[in-house]
Amino acid sequence: MTDVLYPGQSNLINFEGKEYSMHDYCETLINCKSKVLAIYTTDFYQNIPAVVEHTYGESKGYYLACRTGYDFLEKFYGKIASNLIPKLPIAKFSQI
Repeated sequence: MTDVLYPGQSNLINFEGKEYSMHDYCETLINCKSKVLAIYTTDFYQNIPAVVEHTYGESKGYYLACRTGYDFLEKFYGKIASNLIPKLPIAKFSQI
């Protein structure tokens, strides 16, 4: 079920122990079997998944059930990107 919020109305989600504001719409994910990454923290949405991760084989898919601000997106996509970039060995070269 998707709930459209009134202009100026907002709610909060908790991601990694920090609250982020969301606005415009909230979708309620009922009977979600994916890994929950963020939950709604207020109103009747409280403790319902807001952001989930689903693993299929070696792949992962993400679903954001609400519209968030850039502060959350920067943190969220930064975390995903850091897991995708291979860890390359760094060697220090001395000058001859």
